[in-house]
Amino acid sequence: MAQLNGWKLLYVEPNGTAILKVDCIFEGEQTSFAPKEKNDD
Repeated sequence: MAQLNGWKLLYVEPNGTAILKVDCIFEGEQTSFAPKEKNDD
């Protein structure tokens, strides 16, 4: 994935799930699929 997209892989960490056993951490802006926190400003 890193080579295909031109990303620099920083590290790999175990995440404890059965399907995808590791999280790959790449250099760059953080993205995720987690719901955003509500901002009460």
